[in-house]
This record gives sequence, C-alpha cells and structure tokens, in this order.
Amino acid sequence: MKIGQQGKSFFMGDSVYWYKDAKIREQTAMNKGLYQKQAMRGIAGVYDSEKRMDKSLGQIRDRLRALQEDSDKADACLQEINRKMAQAKVDYNVEDGSQEEQDLDLLKKEYDINHLRIQGELTEEEEQRLKKIKPTDYQKYSMELYAQADYWKETLDANRKERYVANYVIRKTNQKRLEKDPMVDAQKAKEQLMEAAAKEAAAMLKEEALSTLEERAEELQEASEARKENREEKEAQLQAAKQKKEEAEVSAEKVRKDAAETAQSDVPNDTAAREIEAQIKKVLEEQKLLEEELKGLRVNAGV
Repeated sequence: MKIGQQGKSFFMGDSVYWYKDAKIREQTAMNKGLYQKQAMRGIAGVYDSEKRMDKSLGQIRDRLRALQEDSDKADACLQEINRKMAQAKVDYNVEDGSQEEQDLDLLKKEYDINHLRIQGELTEEEEQRLKKIKPTDYQKYSMELYAQADYWKETLDANRKERYVANYVIRKTNQKRLEKDPMVDAQKAKEQLMEAAAKEAAAMLKEEALSTLEERAEELQEASEARKENREEKEAQLQAAKQKKEEAEVSAEKVRKDAAETAQSDVPNDTAAREIEAQIKKVLEEQKLLEEELKGLRVNAGV
C-alpha cells in the first residue's frame, strides 16, 4: 500500500518484511544445521570411542586366552616334573621319612629362601646340617627338577596376576556400561542440543517479529500524521476558497448596485454600461469557477 502527500510517499508493502523473515528463517535453519552437525559429531565420537573400547576389550580377552594357554602349558610341565620326581624316588629307592628325604627337603628350603620363594631364614642347626650334606644322585636330580618347577611356578604366578588385572578391567568396564550407556547419553545430548536450537530459533523469530511490529507501528504513525496534515491543508484550502467566494459575492453585489444606479441615471453612458456588463460577466465567471473549486475541495476533503 502507498500513501502519497505532495511529493511524500510511504510504502507499507510486505516485500521488505518478507525479505527479513526469509533471512531470519535462513539463519535459524543454518543454526539448526550447525547444532545437528555438533550433535552428530558427539554421537560419532561416542561411537568411535565405543569401537575403540570394544577393540581394547577384545585385545584384553585375546591376551587372557593366551595367558590361559601359557598357564595350561606351565601346569602340565609342573605335573610332569612332579611325576618325574615321584618316579625318581622309586627308581632311587628312597623311603618316606628317610634321612636322604629329610636332607632333600632342607635343600629345597635353602633354595626357596635364596630365591625369595619364602620368607624366613635357616636355623643354626639347619645350617650345620647343610654343611654335612653331600648330595646324592637322587638329591641332585630332584633339585634339578625342583629348579625347573620353580620357573613354571613363577610363570603361573605372573600369569595369575596379569589375568586378575585383565579380568578386573573387563568387569569394571562392563559394569560402567550397565550403569551408564554412552550412546544413550549421546542421544540425550543430541536431543538437548536440538531443543536448544529450537529455543534459539523461536527467540530469534520472536525478536524479529517484535522488531517488525515496532517498525510497522512507526510507519502507520507516520502515515496517520501525513493523512492528518493533508486533511488540514485541504481544510485550509476549502476555507480560503469560501473566503474568496464571499469576497466575490460582495464584489458582485457592488457591481449590481452600480449597474442599477447607472440604469436609473438621467444620462445614460454607453461606455459605463459596457464596463458594468463586463464586470458582471467577470464576476459571474469567477463565481462559477469558485463553485467548481469548492465542489472539488469538498470531495477531496470528504465534506
């Protein structure tokens, strides 16, 4: 819509507001896309983290299987050593509780203390006895087997500790996953981000709507003031035209009076009569023009 007033124009069309609304919607769409990308990056990050965690747990389980195989091998070797030691006792005809068997136990104790397998120390009596021992073939062979068994015992002990740690890590990880699912949390985070994007878009649209309403209110105010000013000018023109008409009527009345006096005079003057006739004609024409002007002004002013 256009309101005109003596060279002044006010445009009340929606093109500007449509353009601004389109820009706002474009901005909110872009912001929503950014929030969407951020949320998807969060989910992708959690997914990658979960994959890496699954891979790590898989590697730990592979290690557990390898440790179990190694422990099974060590256990089998220990069983074979124990079998050989029992067979050696039979082959060398060593009886249970014999001095040779007791001395072998003392040699094993010395070995365990020296290799930190057990804590403590030998008694003075045991040390004196060790000095007197001259290892027999049975005792030498048994101690060789005992040293081999020690290696496999250390292997089993180290594997046991490592398996304990690995199983603890797996158990705690699964427990944490049961307590709190990262993917669920990531999905919730995505929903929160999208909700924030929606709120931000609503706030932007509300702010722009308020701004647009204020601008339109200002334009309507200016248009109203322009119409009021235009109406006042037309009313002033109408009053001026009425004033001119009244003055013309006074002039016409004077001309009529002069014409009447001339007609009643004893000495008619053709020249004066013609002048009076011309004046009367002029006044009538002016009155006609004034009537038309007044009629037009009344229409424009809505009177």
